[in-house]
Amino acid sequence: MPEGTRFRNTALESLVLGLILLAALVVRAYYIHTVPQPPLFTDAKNYDETALRLLHTGVFSYWGNGPDAYVTPGYPLFLALVYTIADWIGGNRLMDARYAQALLSVVTLLWMYLTVRRLQGRVAALLAVVLGAVYVSMIWAPAAILTETLFNFFFVLYLYVFLIAMQKDDWRWSGLGGAVLGLTALVRPTPAPLVVLLPLLYHGLVERRRHMWRHLGVALVAFAMVMAPWWLRNLHTFGHLILFATESGDPMFAGTDPYFRLGDKLYQTVPPGADLTQMAKQRIVEGFTHEPVLYLQWFTTGKWWYLFRRPWGWNESEALITGHFWEGMDSLHLPIVYAGWASVLLTPWWRNLRVLSFVLLILTGIQLLFLPLARYAFPMMPILIMMASVAVIRLLGLVFRLRRRGEKGDVQDAESLGDYPSL
Repeated sequence: MPEGTRFRNTALESLVLGLILLAALVVRAYYIHTVPQPPLFTDAKNYDETALRLLHTGVFSYWGNGPDAYVTPGYPLFLALVYTIADWIGGNRLMDARYAQALLSVVTLLWMYLTVRRLQGRVAALLAVVLGAVYVSMIWAPAAILTETLFNFFFVLYLYVFLIAMQKDDWRWSGLGGAVLGLTALVRPTPAPLVVLLPLLYHGLVERRRHMWRHLGVALVAFAMVMAPWWLRNLHTFGHLILFATESGDPMFAGTDPYFRLGDKLYQTVPPGADLTQMAKQRIVEGFTHEPVLYLQWFTTGKWWYLFRRPWGWNESEALITGHFWEGMDSLHLPIVYAGWASVLLTPWWRNLRVLSFVLLILTGIQLLFLPLARYAFPMMPILIMMASVAVIRLLGLVFRLRRRGEKGDVQDAESLGDYPSL
């Protein structure tokens, strides 16, 4: 391709990408500005109060009863930073936090574009950005004072950096990836196992790197360096090491009720001060012992369907999703889910999709241990959008190539018939 043509194509691609990202930012800001949000409740209220306590007293406490480690500190620290800036400029703390998250959501679209660009090319990358820009849960998520938007920002960046590290076989990028994954785990610890699993899987199933152990070691050191202040704080405060957080027992216990047969009655069996993690493990063992088919189905296809059947926000709080921002836009959800998961089946032939497939399978496997809510599947939606975009473009390319080959065959047949004299 001539240099001038390549430059024009690159400029056009950058222009299209910029317009899509700008439109995505406008839509998110418009939603935040025009749709009234309900008063903070449950997790959002607790995150807000945690950030305020941190600013006013210097104590990290989720429940307000003294120092704790119920959640990892990443999101409250983010809120505290935004609140400090909002106070400095005379803004509104909650609204400024929402607008900051809208900006992070758009930058996440950029990370998605860059990731797919390395995997497949510009057309698939632009498709992924368009789908992410209009996917309804990604529009309203920045308005929620919850971890999801910040988590996606760091997590998709980690995937992009990891791909660079593996494709360039550069351990310095692996170190950066480990640090970014550490920041991700400080927001939500679910993907922490990837710091070990992903390099091993990539090495074993995609490409065998001579320096794989160097990649793994550097990533682990960088991950530990980011996590170290949290570990040292917990060790000093509580006298023992808490790697991430202490809240995991509650969602794990709630996830032991197949198809929510017991509902609220589940917690009536919990004695005061009980260890919910231990009770969850006990219920799982008893369930697989006495009702193995039911529990096997629940911990596989049952929870999977509850996780992915609806976009986050659907009918969960009518105050969060309103009219013109919702009607019809949810129709994208299941096609993305089905196309993304179907592309997992194609990874034996499409090597570029293997990394995203590994991540999707690992995160889903971890989430199947806990309460299956659409909110917990939302962090996997950028992966499904990227995989669906790659799959669609690759399949379309295959169809066009087959058609072109068929047309050439028809022309050759016609030419060969022309060689014979008519009767």
